Amino acid sequence: MNQSEDLGEQDGFQALVPDAVRNAFHQAFGEAMASFGGIEAALMYVFTSLLQPANATRGHDVFRSGIGFKGQLDMISALVVSTDVDGELQQEWKQLRNRIETVQSRRNKLAHMHVWQMSGHGLFGYDTKKKIEDLPVDWSRRQHHQSVFTTEKMRTYRLEFDEVARLIVDFDEKANSYVRGSALVRAK
Repeated sequence: MNQSEDLGEQDGFQALVPDAVRNAFHQAFGEAMASFGGIEAALMYVFTSLLQPANATRGHDVFRSGIGFKGQLDMISALVVSTDVDGELQQEWKQLRNRIETVQSRRNKLAHMHVWQMSGHGLFGYDTKKKIEDLPVDWSRRQHHQSVFTTEKMRTYRLEFDEVARLIVDFDEKANSYVRGSALVRAK
């Protein structure tokens, strides 16, 4: 088979899924991943609010240093505990951190999924840790399988990521107020 025949077969295979379906799938994926970036940015601001560095940019740089997501959450947890000696913010952070870890797990599955397509049905992402053979053959059952990522599921994840980012921003405002209030009390 020559190169042009290979391209023709690929084009034919790709043509099984309409461009609109393929584009919607990739758009939902991109929007979900971009939305998770809002979580990461909001966490950076929480870290900086709690740390109160003389130079906020330096605080941002420390937070983004190559320690990984769990390390960043651990740094915030340490700052919450050391800043909030009365425990006022600690319980809220603990609940928020659990929610963040849940959505971060979903983000990781999206980031590492394999993308498959089914003629006449569309695209779906599949958790790489599972065997594709374990999925139901029937598309209607397959698209609802917990390890399958459809366009709709990724849209739902994006909304959840947006909600968690808003919760982090709310926590940042409380943490910032707490730190400012504590500073005023210490100054008196």
